[in-house]
Amino acid sequence: MIYRFSNCEIDTQLYELRVDGEPVPIQPLVFNLLQFLVENRERVVTKDELYDHIWPGRVVSEATLSSGIKAAREAIGDSGRDQHSIRTIHGRGFHFIEDITIQKTEEGTEQIDKKEKVNDEAQASNDIPYPSIVVLPFINMSADPEQEHFADGITEDIIALLSRFRLLSVTSRNSAFSYKGQSTDARTIAKELGVRYILEGSIRRAGNSLRVSVQFIEAASGNSIWSERFDRDVKDIFDVQDEIATAVAGATISELSHAERERAHRKAPQNLNAWEWYQRGLREMYRFEPEGFLEAKKLFRCALRHDPELTLAHTALAYALLQEVMYSDPGDPSQLVDEAFKCARKGIALDDRNAFGHYVLGRVEILRHELDTACLEFKKAIDLNPSFAYSYFGLGIALLDMSKYELALSQFKTAQALSPRDPHGWTFIHYQAWPLLALERYEQVVEIERTALRSPNAGFWPYLPLIAALGYLGRKDEAKRELANLEKIQPNYSCASARRYLKTAVNPIIDQVIEGLRRAGLPS
Repeated sequence: MIYRFSNCEIDTQLYELRVDGEPVPIQPLVFNLLQFLVENRERVVTKDELYDHIWPGRVVSEATLSSGIKAAREAIGDSGRDQHSIRTIHGRGFHFIEDITIQKTEEGTEQIDKKEKVNDEAQASNDIPYPSIVVLPFINMSADPEQEHFADGITEDIIALLSRFRLLSVTSRNSAFSYKGQSTDARTIAKELGVRYILEGSIRRAGNSLRVSVQFIEAASGNSIWSERFDRDVKDIFDVQDEIATAVAGATISELSHAERERAHRKAPQNLNAWEWYQRGLREMYRFEPEGFLEAKKLFRCALRHDPELTLAHTALAYALLQEVMYSDPGDPSQLVDEAFKCARKGIALDDRNAFGHYVLGRVEILRHELDTACLEFKKAIDLNPSFAYSYFGLGIALLDMSKYELALSQFKTAQALSPRDPHGWTFIHYQAWPLLALERYEQVVEIERTALRSPNAGFWPYLPLIAALGYLGRKDEAKRELANLEKIQPNYSCASARRYLKTAVNPIIDQVIEGLRRAGLPS
């Protein structure tokens, strides 16, 4: 898009701010902040939303936010006194108030065809084509030297688990352990090992209480992207070691994936390689909106023009087609499902050990009503990568369609625990509502869906179990409010609309859901 207002243009394709037609230097963070305000100009954007979108997973002060707003205003010729573009709404947040005209850069992703292939200089600036990471030996902070073996064991397990993620280069154990006992600067390690990210951590044990702290670092800058603590009671030390290593690996991949998507988003299109076009596609897809899926398909196809054998791009294209079926009410989805099946099979043919590929093929098999085959794909994905949250999520969906509600609920909870900060995280939560609804645990459904709806990329799906549960509980005033919220996202929505959508998601309990929606007041 190109957003125009006053004498300014925000070009989201070229990642450029222009004033009077001339590019204006602007920090990536400030550009992101300005773009987010413009894209949400129909409402007041809260401070919490800005913290979550601009600084995800980081704790920043209000002064940092104020500094970002000030820089955004200065870039477009506004000020805190004038506020002709960005208005401060005291106690609430900020509102972009200028009139906007929008031009779609429809040639956007096709421009790459008109440009020469990425030149040698641009390629050289991208020293590491795929993400790479070193897991430094965890430090034993306990007084007990015996815990040194546990710290080393945790490190080795995390290295092994991260190595199961395809196209992620993980530094070998021997090279990583050469830094044991040293306090080497992150940028030095990055230069010596040629890595993009660093994971470091420590363990502290007192009696039966264990704390493992981890920090995920962008190597080039030395900046911490994410940190977390994992507290456990020690019963069986090996079970705890496996549990923590799996949790750390899953959380690390979620944060690394987010960092890669944002990194690709910041680069100019002429400098993007296949991996980065793929990452841009993921960024669009995780908006969970029909327009995002359409744009994601274009970006994945751009990635495949650069590298026809990039297995993840074939798989992601299949996933975007699958999501299009879930969100676009295509009437007869068979053509989309067939195309998704071909793309998923192509991805598997190129790399049979890609857990994401087996997960997506399993999801497509569900749409083809091949539930047993789908379960086999999900179980293979879990065998290939036990830290990959999506595999458990997919297995839960298949079990839900097989009316195995308690087992399905367990799989959704596992997915949520493995990757709580995933862009798919709201779906891991939302899908727990379906088996709970089937089991008539309506109060829990309400609680679960209210949690899911706190995510900024949650679409209309959580409203269906929520409204149905409120209908069964007889809470008509609450149901009326939620129906109004659903109407804003899906105008003229009805029980008939819901039935068409639900065929792609929860076949066994369609009638139960529709009855709850009817009781809540949704028109037939």
